[in-house]
Amino acid sequence: NENETNKRKNVKSLEPNNYVEHIIQLEERNSILTLQLEHYTQDLNRKNAIIEKNVKQVNSLISENKELRSQVQQQRIDEKIPTYVNDVKSDLASDDKHFILMSIIWSIAGVFFGFLAVISAFFTLYMNLDLKNLTNLQLIYIFTRGLVGIAILSWLSYICLSNSKKYTHESIRRKDRRHALMFGQVFLQIYGSTATKEDAIEVFKDWNISGDSAFSGQTEQPPSFASFLNTIKDKVKVTGSDKETD
Repeated sequence: NENETNKRKNVKSLEPNNYVEHIIQLEERNSILTLQLEHYTQDLNRKNAIIEKNVKQVNSLISENKELRSQVQQQRIDEKIPTYVNDVKSDLASDDKHFILMSIIWSIAGVFFGFLAVISAFFTLYMNLDLKNLTNLQLIYIFTRGLVGIAILSWLSYICLSNSKKYTHESIRRKDRRHALMFGQVFLQIYGSTATKEDAIEVFKDWNISGDSAFSGQTEQPPSFASFLNTIKDKVKVTGSDKETD
């Protein structure tokens, strides 16, 4: 019975007059919702425009910040690097002059001792000796004394020329460091505003070369008298074999 009464009520509610009123109400509500949607859409567009404006301002501030940081970095490079580079270049130039002077002094000493060795050798060869009045022991003593004197002078000449070579090597190293330092300075002056810390380390790594110094290794020993005799023997053997083949 209740179901039948509900059906009757629904049928009554769908009468023509009630149906028209219901459509009118729906149209009014639809128009209200449409107006609200337009309002929300306009509000959303306005907020999106504000957001885009703020994003542009933020990007502009970021770019300005990067530019200011680059300018500050370049200014610091222009202020600090030339002073540092000039100080180091001055020290390297002073060391270079010292090494050149020491190389010249040692080379002069080496030439002097070598000249004395040659003079002593000629003096020993052309020295007039009264061989008749000398015993074998005296001859051996005189020969050994002259040989030892020439060997000492030759050894001193070798040591002096070796030290001269080492000082020359160190002078060349100082020049290479100066060139590497000047290249790093030019690089930072051109690309300093965009260069990173790793770039600066990479470009300046060669100015302070960490290789061994010419004075850090062991002193090269001069050729001994035994090696000199072995060389003569080898030469004699080669000459004898050549004559046999002929």
